[in-house]
Amino acid sequence: MKMKLTDNQIKKITAVCIAIFIAVLSAGVLSKWIPQRSFCTKAEMSLEETNERVVAFSASTLAMSVAITLLPDDYATPLADSLADMNKYFILILGIVFLEKLLVTQGIPLVFLYVVPILCVMFVGYYLTGKEFIKNIAIKILILTVAVVIVVPCSTRISDFLCADGMAYVDETISDAEKGSDKVDEITESSNDDNFFDKIANAFQTVIKGVEDLFDYFKDIVKKCIYSIAILIVASCVIPVLTFMLFVWLLNQLFQLQNNSILIKQIATAKFGGEKHIEEINEEKE
Repeated sequence: MKMKLTDNQIKKITAVCIAIFIAVLSAGVLSKWIPQRSFCTKAEMSLEETNERVVAFSASTLAMSVAITLLPDDYATPLADSLADMNKYFILILGIVFLEKLLVTQGIPLVFLYVVPILCVMFVGYYLTGKEFIKNIAIKILILTVAVVIVVPCSTRISDFLCADGMAYVDETISDAEKGSDKVDEITESSNDDNFFDKIANAFQTVIKGVEDLFDYFKDIVKKCIYSIAILIVASCVIPVLTFMLFVWLLNQLFQLQNNSILIKQIATAKFGGEKHIEEINEEKE
């Protein structure tokens, strides 16, 4: 005698089969296919460009700092120290860029290889047991997972769009710093009979007649370096963090809205269903 499945049992079996299919698809196909899509590869390329830019910037400021120390000590030391102190910001930016690259190259494949199948198992557990804490944990993991997958590709696109002019300014500053260090090397290595400030004027093709003019020249370069670091921090640190927070907030609002609509339907069903049942009982009594 064949056992006939109830509608509830059929729904549960269907849900389990769908969850198994999604888990296998995610681990076997999506974990390899998604990282090769253009939005991931472009994000990785953008991060690599930022990494190379920051490394070049750090190297140029260090070279300029070392070159400036070859000038008379009265004004060389403060400038050299200011440039050398900037490297702590470069380390911060490089660390964040490395983390973003890690999320794109390793985090996204791991999400589809492990996290999505685990979420499918939790979904099956909730569907079979009806325990709310399983659903709540799964929703929190899902929100964090979606935000992690989306945040780096989206933030790199936003940074490239908003900070395009700023990055051109950064490249210009790097070029100026490299030229400045090269010019100082030329001055110190020059063997002609010109006095020190004549050598500077000839090297920089400007009128520098004293210590104050030389200090102002390098002070302008230091200002450009500070402004460029601010651009890099905004593009590489602030925008990704704000993008992540925005996505988490939006996803939270989305799931809260969905939960609220389900709750309203349950309350309405309980209320009107109960009233209808009472009316039916009264009609039977009459």
